[in-house]
Amino acid sequence: MSKTNDFKIEISFKTIIFTIFLIIGLVIAWELRIVFFMFFIAYIISATFRPAVDFLEKKKIPRVLSTIVIFLLTFVIIGLLLLTIAAEAYNQLNNLFSQLPTIVFNVLTGLNKSLPLNTIINPQAIKDNLKDIVGVLMKMDLSVFTSGLSSAVGILSAAATFTIAISMISILSIYMLLRKDDVVANLMVFFNKNNEGRYREVLKKIENKLGGWLRAQILVMFSAGFFVWVGLSLPALFIPNYNLHNYALPIALLVFIIELVPGFGIATGGVLATLIALATGNVLLIIYAALLFIIIQQIESMLIVPRVMSKAIDLDPVITILGIVAGSLLFGVMGVILIIPLLAVAKILVTEFVNHSEKN
Repeated sequence: MSKTNDFKIEISFKTIIFTIFLIIGLVIAWELRIVFFMFFIAYIISATFRPAVDFLEKKKIPRVLSTIVIFLLTFVIIGLLLLTIAAEAYNQLNNLFSQLPTIVFNVLTGLNKSLPLNTIINPQAIKDNLKDIVGVLMKMDLSVFTSGLSSAVGILSAAATFTIAISMISILSIYMLLRKDDVVANLMVFFNKNNEGRYREVLKKIENKLGGWLRAQILVMFSAGFFVWVGLSLPALFIPNYNLHNYALPIALLVFIIELVPGFGIATGGVLATLIALATGNVLLIIYAALLFIIIQQIESMLIVPRVMSKAIDLDPVITILGIVAGSLLFGVMGVILIIPLLAVAKILVTEFVNHSEKN
């Protein structure tokens, strides 16, 4: 006679309530993710400047004054860079847009000579259409966008939102820097007092990692943009009929921005510069443009990134790329920018958890 085993699962009322509140909390956290991003950005900025503030404080400079001086210097440097390069970059960008139809026409014409694309692509028709589009874009002014009340309100609302976000991030960063202790250390009240020392050590590792990441990221972005600008501008002093210097600044700025993801900016700038060189039909210029960006890519990947970025983040390139894709799908541009430091934090937490589990 066989016995039947009856399994009974009992769920307490407390468990049900906890599960409900957990789900509600996760939903609220997702809806308020922009607040988390703002706090995270402010925390990264404060972690970046904290070593400098601590150093000035050790030199008997009040912490408040040290914080204000560092932020003022940062804003002044950014402002000077924008003022000195904005006008020239705008002129070169306009020049690039005006030459875009001719560049595309020359590239397509060259392709038609080597590939049977005449029945599919009509370079002259594409050139004429691009001329019309570029002509319309270059004649646009602010009145085009503010012609309707709703458009004006939308633009003002977006500008106000951006300004408020920047202001809040700056205020949060300053507040965090004014504290001698890491602001996240206040979370210790929620943890076991017996493990407070270990938790503080983990938070210090996270702060150092995030600060190191931003400092390394800025160095990589500036170095990539600078090398591209110099590489595209310098040959104009020695090579007659060289024209890539006319577009050096906007290409360098594009590389600087996209280099938020190391390597991607240089690759994008290389494609753009090579296409412009292809339009000239000058074989030496085409070879130079391609070689220039290959060399810059090698310098970054072999010298700058291993010495600076890898030391600051220490993430596997495959994980980084997959994380960037996931961040883009989940959070858009903000996810692409912040996914690397988030992964760095996750790695510290997982490593600490594994090490602690092995010890026990």
